Amino acid sequence: MKKETLKNVVIGILSVCVICLAGSNGSNTSNTINKETPQNLTYRLVETSSIDENKKQDNAINDEEINVEEYQSKITELETQNGELNLQKQQLEEQLENVSSQKSELESQVNSLTTQNQELQNKVNSLSSTSSQSSAPKVESPVTNSYTVYITNTGSKYHRESCSYLKQSKIAIDESDAIARGYTACSRCNP
Repeated sequence: MKKETLKNVVIGILSVCVICLAGSNGSNTSNTINKETPQNLTYRLVETSSIDENKKQDNAINDEEINVEEYQSKITELETQNGELNLQKQQLEEQLENVSSQKSELESQVNSLTTQNQELQNKVNSLSSTSSQSSAPKVESPVTNSYTVYITNTGSKYHRESCSYLKQSKIAIDESDAIARGYTACSRCNP
């Protein structure tokens, strides 16, 4: 409070000096000065300091308005980000629900397959116990009459020993082995 009073006194003194100097330069000004009372000068000084304070307050308000706009912009940006995050959360919850549903279906299928496997295992066990108890004679598998055929280093056919395609190479092999390896019969010699 002392600084303001001192400031007002200094402004008052300077104002009086300016008015006195202006009064000595012109007659119209001196008439106006003579009409000024100390109360009017004090009022002007207080009014001037009030104007300065008002300007400071206006500047502070303008700064606050700028800050408010920045904060509102940030709030809008954060609200947008929050909306995007809520949408992502909703999508992830839907995916989780779908995965949970698929898990339940798979568990059901596993249970069903386990039951079927157990039933098949029981059937196999019962068939094996029945076949071991059976007194029926065993039937031997028929013997296949396999014979020797010939293949080449590069071909995919098997041949008779006399086939003309065997000029370059001639490798003896059992017919059943040749068939097992994927060779097929030559159409010319028809082994």
